Amino acid sequence: MKKQVSNRARINNRLGEVYDYPLTIVEAPMGYGKTTAIRNFQEMEKIKPIWITFQPENSSTDYKWNKVGARVLFTRFRYFLKTCLPTG
Repeated sequence: MKKQVSNRARINNRLGEVYDYPLTIVEAPMGYGKTTAIRNFQEMEKIKPIWITFQPENSSTDYKWNKVGARVLFTRFRYFLKTCLPTG
């Protein structure tokens, strides 16, 4: 159990570096705990990351950047609608 707790702290420390960069990519093979680690960090930090999953068959650089751009645009637009428009 101690190893799991220290490993979680190490992972959270690494994830804490996301604030130093405009984009962070978490990559590892299936089953390595990426989703669990990100979700735990997200809950601990009270943040809402933009979550994008890439499939190996769609590996072109253009496809990936278009997907990132579309998700960022959608997220910012949704935030704008919630916060900048009059209510009622």
